[in-house]
Amino acid sequence: MILSHKYKFIFFCNGKTGSSSIEKCLYHLHEGQEFDFDIKGIYANKHIPPVMVKACLPTSIWENYFKFVFVRNPWDWFVSGWKYRYQPTPITLNLLATNPIQVLRAFKHFKRLKNLYSREVFSIEDIEYFFNDSKKWRGLPYVDGWYQSNYVYDLDGNKIVDFVGHFENLEHDFSIISKKLGLTITLPHHNSSCRLKKYQKYFNELSQKKLADLWSKDIVNFGYTFD
Repeated sequence: MILSHKYKFIFFCNGKTGSSSIEKCLYHLHEGQEFDFDIKGIYANKHIPPVMVKACLPTSIWENYFKFVFVRNPWDWFVSGWKYRYQPTPITLNLLATNPIQVLRAFKHFKRLKNLYSREVFSIEDIEYFFNDSKKWRGLPYVDGWYQSNYVYDLDGNKIVDFVGHFENLEHDFSIISKKLGLTITLPHHNSSCRLKKYQKYFNELSQKKLADLWSKDIVNFGYTFD
């Protein structure tokens, strides 16, 4: 999350939507370091959702600051998240010298992660595995999974941000935000998950439909289709 009192905005970091690039170019404006913490089982550091920040801020700040977030096609978001989460840790001499414990963990999990990472077509079981694994970080308490909607809506289903940008139109939508805030910023390309084919190629008919079922909330809220 990036909070700027000078420019009166709050950017919420919904993972795998270009958020690292946005954070990188806005971080010098960050004045909300007190919110840089995690809550185990709800959200990871930097991924604090709007509803939690709203509860911590004076009403005058919340109502007068421009609040924005980005979302992504759920099937594309899934592939990016899978490739990021299950990428095996590279074993380097520097890592061996500075963090041997991490090296031991990397060796222990390397075969399993390599097997997951190398998926060419996801199965129904893969979709369910990722959904259940994602429950380690829900974004909001009391929800049954990790949804992008958790960064746009509160627990009652009320939209609580002012602007929802789309990863598919990242540069265009961010330029709209920049102009509104009076900023001149070019987005860097940062922290991308490397893959060689379009996200549609990773799904068969059954896994495509399974994802549509489990993440129907995001599909409906943001108007996405598989194509």
